[in-house]
Amino acid sequence: MPTSNGVSGPFLYTMKKLLILTMAALAVLPALPAGAYVLEGPSWAVPSVLVYLNLTASQAGLGANLAKFPLTDGSASYNQVYANAEAIWSSYLKNLKINTVTGSNAQGVTMSSGLNEVGFSSTIQGYALGQYTLGLTLYYYNPSSNPNRMTQTSTAINPGWKWNSYRGNLTYPVMDLRRVALHESGHMIGLAHPDQNGQVVNAIMNSSISNTDSLTTDDISGGQHLYGTP
Repeated sequence: MPTSNGVSGPFLYTMKKLLILTMAALAVLPALPAGAYVLEGPSWAVPSVLVYLNLTASQAGLGANLAKFPLTDGSASYNQVYANAEAIWSSYLKNLKINTVTGSNAQGVTMSSGLNEVGFSSTIQGYALGQYTLGLTLYYYNPSSNPNRMTQTSTAINPGWKWNSYRGNLTYPVMDLRRVALHESGHMIGLAHPDQNGQVVNAIMNSSISNTDSLTTDDISGGQHLYGTP
């Protein structure tokens, strides 16, 4: 079926779930609207976070889905693509910097590790990424703080897709890791899906992947509402 942006193929959703630190149970907080962008509720109260990237060819088990390197945009690795996306977010935020290092988790992501991780995985914390799910971000937060403060995040990228990194319109069925990384990093800092909360706006944070390949004014405004303007 055609997508809303005219790309041939099924709707492709990125998703998020919330894990309450003190209850260790799945719960979804009501999103908090602020202008057009939408906030999750929890956010970070530290000046920087460290994210371990495990998006290696050996960890992914992509088989025939493995792209040739360098990728279309010249990136030497999937880790580099994700690190660049985190750096883009950091450049727009005053009170939060996202630092990345190469991880070594063969499973990709393990919430029990206590680390902020990103990796290829078809499941995370017992939750399976559906056929049309590109990425899934989970996070712990402290519900006793006011406002609620994040303490750990992890993101699973679905290894069932062909991944590359490019600009412009989507070239289905090859997915662009960069725009998915920008989206999932938005969840990591506390942003939700505008289009699922009554907003009609062009944003990388909308719930379905589209031809939008970079952060929009709405995305940046949401991040700066939480962390200030540099």
